[in-house]
Amino acid sequence: VTKQRIERAVSLYNNQYSKKVLVTGKYLAAWMRQELIISGVPKTSILVQNKSTNTYEDACYSFNLLNKLKSISLVTSSLHQRRADKNFRKLFKNMIIVNTPAKDYFTFTGFISPVGWFKTFSEILKFITY
Repeated sequence: VTKQRIERAVSLYNNQYSKKVLVTGKYLAAWMRQELIISGVPKTSILVQNKSTNTYEDACYSFNLLNKLKSISLVTSSLHQRRADKNFRKLFKNMIIVNTPAKDYFTFTGFISPVGWFKTFSEILKFITY
């Protein structure tokens, strides 16, 4: 799923929708940075926020890196997009946030599998509690 997010970010960068790419997360930011570099994104165009361990912290720790911008493209999985958007809008009140979900594994048929049900239920609970 993270690989698909990277592919989406690279596509936005290559099509000049963004000049910078921010990767977040204590455990995945370094790996995502490497994948971006391998995909052709220059090191100087990559911002790294490696303190966060959840979506709320992603928004909080990213604030100082992004707060002077007028707009951002928020890339995450389609299942997670609504909650990520909610968290970023709490802090970035005057910013235009464009939701650009990655093409991920979660499809309509995903509801049939137990994993799909678990992920959906988990996301709903997190959305309500954030």
